[in-house]
Amino acid sequence: MAGEKIFIIDDNPTNLRVLLEYLEKSGFEVLVASNGERALSQLERIQPDLILLDVLMPGIDGFETCLQLKQNEKTREIPVIFMTALADEVDKIRGFEVGGVDYLTKPLQYQEALLRIETHLKMQKLQQQLKAQNFQLEQQNTRLQQEIFDREHAEKQLKRTMQQIELAKQEWESTADSLSHLIFLLDEQGRILRANRTVEHWKLGQVSTVKGASVHALLHPDCSLQDCTLQNFFQHALELVMANHSWEYELEDPLLNRHLALQVRPISTITGRKRQATASFAVCAVHDITSRKQIEQAFQQRTRELSLLNQLSDQLQSCQTEEQTYQVLVQMCALLFPCTSGSFCIMDSERTGLSEAASWGNPPEELHIFGKDDSWVFDHYTADVVDQPYVARLCPHIGYSPDRKYLCAPIHVSGQILAILAMNLDPDCQKLAEQEFQQKIASIQIVLTGVIEHYALALTNLRLQERLRKEAIVDPLTGLYNRRHMEASLKRESRRAQRHNSSLGFMMLDVDHFKILNDAYSHEAGDIVLRELGLLLQRHIRGEDIACRYGGEEFLLILPEATLLDTQQRAEELRFIVREMGIRYQEHTLHITISIGVAALPAHGYDPKDVLNVADMALYQAKAQGRDCVVVASK
Repeated sequence: MAGEKIFIIDDNPTNLRVLLEYLEKSGFEVLVASNGERALSQLERIQPDLILLDVLMPGIDGFETCLQLKQNEKTREIPVIFMTALADEVDKIRGFEVGGVDYLTKPLQYQEALLRIETHLKMQKLQQQLKAQNFQLEQQNTRLQQEIFDREHAEKQLKRTMQQIELAKQEWESTADSLSHLIFLLDEQGRILRANRTVEHWKLGQVSTVKGASVHALLHPDCSLQDCTLQNFFQHALELVMANHSWEYELEDPLLNRHLALQVRPISTITGRKRQATASFAVCAVHDITSRKQIEQAFQQRTRELSLLNQLSDQLQSCQTEEQTYQVLVQMCALLFPCTSGSFCIMDSERTGLSEAASWGNPPEELHIFGKDDSWVFDHYTADVVDQPYVARLCPHIGYSPDRKYLCAPIHVSGQILAILAMNLDPDCQKLAEQEFQQKIASIQIVLTGVIEHYALALTNLRLQERLRKEAIVDPLTGLYNRRHMEASLKRESRRAQRHNSSLGFMMLDVDHFKILNDAYSHEAGDIVLRELGLLLQRHIRGEDIACRYGGEEFLLILPEATLLDTQQRAEELRFIVREMGIRYQEHTLHITISIGVAALPAHGYDPKDVLNVADMALYQAKAQGRDCVVVASK
């Protein structure tokens, strides 16, 4: 990220100086402004890569400054990170509503700030790369449309050529032989009277030897079909020519392996109601439109792929959890790669291996968790194809069969692998000609690259959102829920208990003699005790229980559907477990005890605040009775 421009807007000179020095040491080019008005004026002349914006400033505040930045087309795409001492959730929400991408709380933790800045700069760069790729795809589509237009224009030229042939038969030799398509003059039985030299280019015979044959027999010399489309066309065309009408048709000829455009027109003049006889009865043109059809099919396929990629992007953005993205991805892969089957494997949380998260089609059954040293996918960034995978195995955790080819696409973000997308081509694809097969592989690789880029960006965004969500509701020291989440949980669980006519247990607990422990061993030891106690609480509660840090060394456990007696029994069990726990600090083994106040809803009322106060009073009674005990609140 060295050399990226960071624009800091802050009215506090001390904050500006310290942050500026830290970012410049990290390799960034730093620009500063002391208020919103100056910042907006400077941004008319400069274009930073990211803005760090203070909320509380003289004049217009940070929220209004950000709002004006997002209304300006020049600065709309610049990511804005708010810096403020305001920690209320309302302020954070407002920051996101006016266009901020992140929120740093003062005093700043500079290493954290640097990581967040680098993360958003990387996300910005990924989005810019995606826009550039979309622009390139649009240019390719424009070229395809132009080529189709040119082909259609060539067809119009063909019609004009046919008209010239009818009006100027005397120029037959000089004009017909120069055409790329077959031209035949036919008699009333449909036999060839004359042909241009294109028959030789198509290796159908010599101009002199094709006379007397039918066009169907010339194009299909060994045809034994009872209902041949080409033969039926000429029979119907000759009937129409008898009535002085023309007939045109396009078909895919499996015997010639070409797309053909066929035209049959009468050669005659009409005087009143009489048809004047001519030497030739009809003229037939056979045009090879294979290239045009391939272009049309490629355009249609590319349009479909772009549409599906856009759908993938939209559906991934609507996912609320990472698990929801798995099925979205494989369902879209089944549509994008209809002749394949495959597996999507996600990296585990310890980053020691991959395991299958979802699949489509009929992929190999043997799929295992494996280590980093077991697969080359950890060292490659592109999709590769492996011939004879049973000889050179791409990923040892996936089973192979000799009649398949296998594609493995790692999904990387910031140099780290997040997942792989592995697919097997169905055996029918192996029957394609080599050139056609290689074209199909190349097409799959192009689309697959778009898929993994879309998914990598979506997965990164989801994980960032989840991390931000956890930071907003989880206490960083203990890993338990913070007080804000506790208050929301109290309201929710108390309403649920009243709605279902069930109990809700409360345990208010406090570490005994915590101040003495801090004074004797240092605050670092106190933090270790609180952290270990938080981990112990998480291990010894049910999945539906809610463990919160109430403040300082006080904790609250909310126990859905637990009666007062259940809560008391569990409190005693927990008190005993804590007393037996040993906590290592340097060369010491620390032992602690806890005091617990117990209350329940509805035994002590229906208002959660009242029940919480009762549990708090019971905790004080436990302290007064000598600590290391459980006291049930009086009713």
